[in-house]
Amino acid sequence: MDNKKILAAFFVFFYLSICLSTSVNIGDKQEGGEDTINISVGGRNVEATGVDCFDYYHFGLVEFDYPRPEKTVYKTGETASIVTTIINNNEYAIVQGNVIAQVYYTNKESGNYQGDHLLAEFIAFDGLALAPKQAYDLAVEWQIPKDAPKGRYDVALYFQELHTYNMSGLPFITNYYGGLASFDVESANENLPFYFDRNAVLLNGEKQLLRHFSKNFEKGEKITYEVPIVNPTTKSQSVSVTYQLYSWDQSDEKNLLVKYSKNENMEIGAKSSKKASINFNDLEAGAYELKITASNNAWNSILLLRFTVKGAKGRFIHTGLTAFPLLKGDNFTMFACFSNTTDWFTNFNGEVVLELKDNKGNILGTETFRGEITPKIMAIKKDLKATECYDELHLTARIKDSGTGKIHQEITKVYRLADFRDANLIDKFYEEKAKIEAKPTPTKTVEETRTQVPVKTQEPTKTPLPKEEFPSGILLVTAVAAIIIVGGALYYIKKVRK
Repeated sequence: MDNKKILAAFFVFFYLSICLSTSVNIGDKQEGGEDTINISVGGRNVEATGVDCFDYYHFGLVEFDYPRPEKTVYKTGETASIVTTIINNNEYAIVQGNVIAQVYYTNKESGNYQGDHLLAEFIAFDGLALAPKQAYDLAVEWQIPKDAPKGRYDVALYFQELHTYNMSGLPFITNYYGGLASFDVESANENLPFYFDRNAVLLNGEKQLLRHFSKNFEKGEKITYEVPIVNPTTKSQSVSVTYQLYSWDQSDEKNLLVKYSKNENMEIGAKSSKKASINFNDLEAGAYELKITASNNAWNSILLLRFTVKGAKGRFIHTGLTAFPLLKGDNFTMFACFSNTTDWFTNFNGEVVLELKDNKGNILGTETFRGEITPKIMAIKKDLKATECYDELHLTARIKDSGTGKIHQEITKVYRLADFRDANLIDKFYEEKAKIEAKPTPTKTVEETRTQVPVKTQEPTKTPLPKEEFPSGILLVTAVAAIIIVGGALYYIKKVRK
C-alpha cells in the first residue's frame, strides 16, 4: 500500500503540468472501500533543453521511516506524540527543509472518495538541513481536544524544501502523504462537534469529487464554492468561519492572497447545518488553494479545495545543487525543473534564469533558457567546478513571461554548512579546507642544502681594464743592450778625434 501511495503522489504531483492523457489506476484500498478513481497522468519535456528533470529530482526519496504513536490509545485532553526518523536518501544535500503535519479523523461514509475529516494542519519542524543518507529523529505533537469523538485518528506527514518544493507527500492533495501514523481516542462523545459535509461540496452548483483533479476556469469566469457545515449535536454551536485563498497552495503564508480572504460568524442550530460560501470572478492565471476553516474554542474543521485559472503561470518544481559543501576542485551541477502550472494545454514564451552566488555576492555560474515553456516538465542544468572552498552558497531561480515581462516566481535556496546537524561533516570539511589552503613548504635540493650562504643581489660594478706592461726580463735585456751601444758609440767618437 505504501508503494502505491508514493507512486500515486508522484503522478498527482504533475496534475497541473501534464498534457499526455493516459488513463491510469492509482490509489489505495481502504478497509471497506473501493480503489480510488482513474486519473490522467503524463510527462516531461526533455527535447526543449536536452535535460531530464528526473535525473536530478527524485520525489519520495526523503523518507519518514516508520512513523508511530508513542501510545496506540489516547484520551481526550492528552497530547498525542508521533515519532519518526527523516532520512535523506538522495545523493545530494537537502536544505531549508520543513515538515507539515495534518491530523485527520476517519470519514467512514465516503473517505475513500472524498477524503477524511481534516482537523488540524501545522508546521511540525522548520529549517532542517540533511547531508546525503543522513537521518534526523523527529517527534510531532498534537493536543487532543476535549470534545474529540472516539475513533481512529491519522497524522499525515509531508516534507518540503523552502515551504515550496515537495520532496515527500503533497499537502494540497487529500490522502497523498509522505508518512502516516494512526492511533485511537477513547471518548464519551460519539459524534464530531461539527464538520464540513465533504459529500455536498458544490462548485458552480455542481457536486465535486474531492479526490479528483482540480477544475480549470477561464479568466474572468465566476467561481463559487458552497459547502454545508453540519452540527450533529443536541446543542447549538457558535462557529467562526475563515476563508483563505492561496496562490498555488497553503504551505507558505507568503502565498496568502489577503484581498480574496474573509471571515464570518455562524450560529448553527442543534442537529442542523448552515451553508458556507464564497465566490471569485477576477483571478489571474494560476493554480489556487482555498482553505476554509470552521472553528470555536474547542474544535476545528478544515476543508481544502483546489482549482486553476487558465493561462501562463510558470513555476519551479525543484532547484538544487548536486554537491555541498564544496572543496576547491570539486565538480558539481546546478539544476532547475519548471513548467506552466495552470492547465494541460497552455504554452507561453518565457525566460528562466538560474544563478549561483557565494556569500559575498560573487557570481559563480549562470544558466539561462529562453523559449516556449510547456505544461510538461522542463529542466536546465550547468556543470561547474569549485574554484575555492565554499561553506555557503545562494542559488536563485527566476521564471518570467517574456511577452509581459512579469516575473512569475523568484526563489533563493541558501546552502549553509552551519545549518547541518552533523558535527563530523562540518569538522571534516574544515580540516580538508585547511589542508587545501595551507601554503606549501618548498623542498630544498641537495645543492641548496649544502650552500646556506644567502646570495645578495646587487648592481654590477665596472672593473677598470689593467694597464699594458712589458715583461721585466725583456726590459732588462733592452737596457743592457742600450748601455753597450751607447758606450760603444762614445768610444768610437773619442778614437776618431785622436
